[in-house]
Amino acid sequence: MKSNEPREGGIKSTDSLIKFSLHCLTVNGIPLFSKNIGHSSTVPFPVIGSLNGVQMFAKSKGVESGLTRTETGVVFWKEYETVKFILLVFENKCNERFLETLLENLYKSLIMSIGETELTKSNNVERLKKKMKLCSPLLDAMLAPSKITATLTQTTETLHISNSSVLINYLTSFTEDLDSEFGCITVDGRVVVATEKFWQLQTIETSLLSYVVYNLRNATASDTPVYLPNGSPVVPHRLITVTLIDHVQIAIVCGPEPSLHEIQNKLIVHYWLPLVPYLRECLRSLPRSFPPEIKPDHNVISVILLNTVEGKSLISFHTHGNNTAIDMDEMSSKDVRKNALLDFYLSANNFLKINNDDETDDSSAANVSETKETYQCYTTHKCYALKTASYEIYVLFSRLVPTYSMGFLTKATLKMLTKDRS
Repeated sequence: MKSNEPREGGIKSTDSLIKFSLHCLTVNGIPLFSKNIGHSSTVPFPVIGSLNGVQMFAKSKGVESGLTRTETGVVFWKEYETVKFILLVFENKCNERFLETLLENLYKSLIMSIGETELTKSNNVERLKKKMKLCSPLLDAMLAPSKITATLTQTTETLHISNSSVLINYLTSFTEDLDSEFGCITVDGRVVVATEKFWQLQTIETSLLSYVVYNLRNATASDTPVYLPNGSPVVPHRLITVTLIDHVQIAIVCGPEPSLHEIQNKLIVHYWLPLVPYLRECLRSLPRSFPPEIKPDHNVISVILLNTVEGKSLISFHTHGNNTAIDMDEMSSKDVRKNALLDFYLSANNFLKINNDDETDDSSAANVSETKETYQCYTTHKCYALKTASYEIYVLFSRLVPTYSMGFLTKATLKMLTKDRS
């Protein structure tokens, strides 16, 4: 276990959890698009041009550019067949593996939006620039404040409900009627239930699909072509979404039949109108992300729970509903809690992986205990992380919680949130 002495200060609501500037260029250095997250000022193009020049010069000498650290941040280069990313991260907590996976997922979001053929075979830069505009909504969803946690943890965000069996049975029958095996029901982009085959898709595919559904949350119904980055990067499928009630959508990945009109006016009414009471039950898990019957200790004010085997997550910054941390001035804001816990996640996750990797590579690893727990104490809050065979859990506590009790409360919270769940 790793522990740290209390640190002064905390996280302000105006602070961003992670500030970075993402730039996508052709392999020849022609800019395609830029995204700034949590960083108000735009990085001047001459700076990006210089960084691109560094990468191209290194490439001409047979050297692959990767990660470079400075006192204030990180520069990361990643080149694919026809495009390259330059990522500027304005902090030092992220390790290379984390950033590489993040860029890989962002690249796969481009494939989901326009397909691998368009991305890798197009020789017309202006056409590619226009196509890249189709990628913007999905990229924006991945990097949106409400979804950045799932993006950074590289998981598919879920929402737990009390009784899911009825919804799963109806969803399975509904997808079969559409000659499909891939379907899910979401609440504000968080997967509530899904078919067995849906969960057999790659985690990046299920998470990207959930972001697309989230982007379409204001549409009554939609029919969108999507490419599965691993399963079908060249041939598009249809992603059908229908809003069943406010906040609740059903999404099906299917073939050319039936039409959206038939789905919306016949099958939806037949299957889901009788289940409106069950659908409304899903809303009881808002804003907690789990049913109100589950009651964590009052000192637990935010949780990130990762199922590392299945690539799922449960993320809650409202562990006690809208009354979470209402009596704690420094932690009463959701944004403050989110930034504080994610700041801890970045450092703790990095620490656990680095230490465990080092032990695995050591010839005397059999004599070394695997690092499974770590915690941090600040003057405004405390945090604890626990790693098991199937889960990782990161908990934000009130500053008043006794330090010696955090391990016990973290294990109790993990048991509470994973009980009776496969």
